[in-house]
Amino acid sequence: MLDERNAQHAKDFAGCTKEETLALHRKGATMAAAVVRGFSDEQLAKSGVLFTDAPPMTVEQLIMAALIHHTDEHYGSIRNTIGDK
Repeated sequence: MLDERNAQHAKDFAGCTKEETLALHRKGATMAAAVVRGFSDEQLAKSGVLFTDAPPMTVEQLIMAALIHHTDEHYGSIRNTIGDK
């Protein structure tokens, strides 16, 4: 299902310019940072099951995995693709 969504997303936004892509990224990153900064320590410590085949994750662990490490993986892939290391 994720692969299908990614493929459709790629089709829908295939004509976006670099400037449009960067502007959208900046807007999303700004909004995400505002939300994350608003969490209390108690909220960051809450945990739950996200994937049935994985142990529960705290909100902080999810933020680190999805918003930071996963994004870094994408940046690395982009850099490798364009030859900017």
